[in-house]
Amino acid sequence: MGLDLRLLPFDCNNPNLSFSHTVLDCERRRGLFDVILKIEKTVGAAVPRGFASLSNRNPSSGETGYGETTRTPYGDTLMAIRVCHLLTVRKHEGAVDNWKNRAIWSYLAELPLDTQVALYLH
Repeated sequence: MGLDLRLLPFDCNNPNLSFSHTVLDCERRRGLFDVILKIEKTVGAAVPRGFASLSNRNPSSGETGYGETTRTPYGDTLMAIRVCHLLTVRKHEGAVDNWKNRAIWSYLAELPLDTQVALYLH
């Protein structure tokens, strides 16, 4: 069993409201994910209370949909890092060896560098 990484760039991030309507499901690349998780451990911060996304999981049904998303399906606190940190791995083999991750990193490169991105591991 491996982990999948879903990036949730914040579309809004202010003290009273934070959410992501954007869902970027990365192609599974363990080496890339390992590097991103090391970055998260260094500069990551918990998403704000009330952060909402399309990755909310209903605990009773297991269904996903829009709602508060502050924990991963494994019960871990959902963490976020800034786009500028994700762009440091843009040339990593796992980010360039497939069309999906190349497209995701191209998208990230167009966002403001201080944009927060939640790292939803599932």
